[in-house]
Amino acid sequence: MMRRFMVAGGLVLLGLAGSVRAADDDGYVSLFNGKDLDGWKVEGDAKFVIEDGLLKLTGGFGWLRSEATYGDFALHVEWRAETDGYDSGVFIRTPNDGVTPWPKLKSQVNMRSDQVGGVVGSRQSKVADAVNPPGEWNTFDITCRGKRIAVEVNGKPVNDLKGYFKRKDGYLGIQAEEHKFAFRNLRIKEFDYRPIFNSKDLSGWAPVDGSADNWKVENGELSCTGAKGSHWLRTEKMLQDFDLKLDYKHGVNGNSGVFLRATEKGNPAFTGMEIQILDDDGPEYKGKLADVQVTGALYGKQAPSGKYTRAAGTWNHLEISCRKNRVRVRLNGHRIVNADLSADTDEEANLMKRAKTGYIGLQNHSTPVWFRNIRLRE
Repeated sequence: MMRRFMVAGGLVLLGLAGSVRAADDDGYVSLFNGKDLDGWKVEGDAKFVIEDGLLKLTGGFGWLRSEATYGDFALHVEWRAETDGYDSGVFIRTPNDGVTPWPKLKSQVNMRSDQVGGVVGSRQSKVADAVNPPGEWNTFDITCRGKRIAVEVNGKPVNDLKGYFKRKDGYLGIQAEEHKFAFRNLRIKEFDYRPIFNSKDLSGWAPVDGSADNWKVENGELSCTGAKGSHWLRTEKMLQDFDLKLDYKHGVNGNSGVFLRATEKGNPAFTGMEIQILDDDGPEYKGKLADVQVTGALYGKQAPSGKYTRAAGTWNHLEISCRKNRVRVRLNGHRIVNADLSADTDEEANLMKRAKTGYIGLQNHSTPVWFRNIRLRE
């Protein structure tokens, strides 16, 4: 949503701080498309390239980080060392804490030549006794549930450790430590999130204030044409506390939003809440926006802490946590909103007076917008 207005009073601002495809029959989705780094970000001076459909690590120090965070999951990785004496690792539930070249608080499954399959930081950890030599492929199957981690190397169990994790979720990553590797078939199955868009049709969604003819499903993507019809699309179920993940993109001057706890009657951005989606740099909006109107803002209430949106026509990854009186937003792997709803001092449009339970919605604001990989954790 984008309206021209001045915000009076409002929320007390707090200290603010991947792309996956349709699921296979076994519930796994691909984390790497074989063409580019869509859904990933290079941290530090790590050097990753795409060659012949493979993800190749060619050197540098740093890591390749997923844009999405993950909690409970099964992860499959196929990797090949290119030289003797190799060293790397797979990060799981790792925060992007700004420490370089690697996060200080990382959790890691080792890919060092003499410690393959070892879980870094655990005294009970073991290493694999059968690892294929450089030039041949190996597999990791890593399962994380609660505080427990299990690791298989080349189909054989190596570790099953209880009480390992202190964090409930975090980023996935591949460590770069000067050595050369190739990767393929990076796939994940989440246990705690479920898809609420099936990538085939509008099952599970309902139009509000008009026909759903202006919403289309093509190539596994949900798109709004921007034509007349439904003003927004909502989930069939009303929700109170949840975590939501999705990818979106828009065209030049694109305008949309994600509604939270919205009701069918009234303006969903104000009966519930809205996380803004907008082409901030489009000719129609550049230089004309209040900070509570730009992409990622809790619309009209709290501005994002930084600018991490991408150019029109490019996919973005959005994560929203809505828990009691707290709303948190991550955009492309960066925490940008951490809002305490009870801190709102606005008498007319106070956040605490809005619906406590409502629908998740996707806005039609008369411009084309695309969504994919919509997942929910209640």
